[in-house]
Amino acid sequence: MEVYRRGSSATPRLLACGAPIEVVVSLGDEFRSDALDGDAVLFVLARPPGERRPVAVGRWPLNTLPGVFTLSDGNSMAGRSLAAHRSLEVVARISIAGDATEHSGDWIGEGVIHQSVAP
Repeated sequence: MEVYRRGSSATPRLLACGAPIEVVVSLGDEFRSDALDGDAVLFVLARPPGERRPVAVGRWPLNTLPGVFTLSDGNSMAGRSLAAHRSLEVVARISIAGDATEHSGDWIGEGVIHQSVAP
């Protein structure tokens, strides 16, 4: 899983404050889509490191994989802003059950990004 800002030639893990977060999600060779039923979906979320509650969450069908998925303040939870956080943990999770609750057997990829100070 890669995390980067579109159009940036800088180090991929540095983002300008308030910039949308783009997450590239692809699956390893061990992934078997036939092992999943029709309820499985992809969740991408951003949360402060060490916290469970996300700042922003997006949900996509599995047929969009592999792909680039964008989180912005438009995906925010309870009006929380991505730009208000200096560091964010980004998680891509295939939910076997198709819901937001993490279950045994879900596929998970994680990365931490650090936002730069806006000029």
